[in-house]
Amino acid sequence: MENIIKEALGRGILQKMIFSGSRDAASVRVTAKPVTLKGETYLQFETMQSDNKAVHKNVPVGDVAEYASALAASYRHINILTTAGNCEVLISKKANAQL
Repeated sequence: MENIIKEALGRGILQKMIFSGSRDAASVRVTAKPVTLKGETYLQFETMQSDNKAVHKNVPVGDVAEYASALAASYRHINILTTAGNCEVLISKKANAQL
């Protein structure tokens, strides 16, 4: 999954990532989209919590693949949407990822 994210970011084709099927009751879903702040490109991760509050975190492009991989451990379903196509990742209870 890290390779797909790095490739999409490197080519500038990443539109959005959606993490759903939370293993944690506190959060429902996380969406990530590219944003430009002060001339720098970041991915803005928006975590929707179970009490309908949204928490935002801006992650520099260089750190996105590692952050997304760490975040993936808490979710069962990940969609990576790009201009070239979409990728769906399903993660089992035993942490086996399936594309």
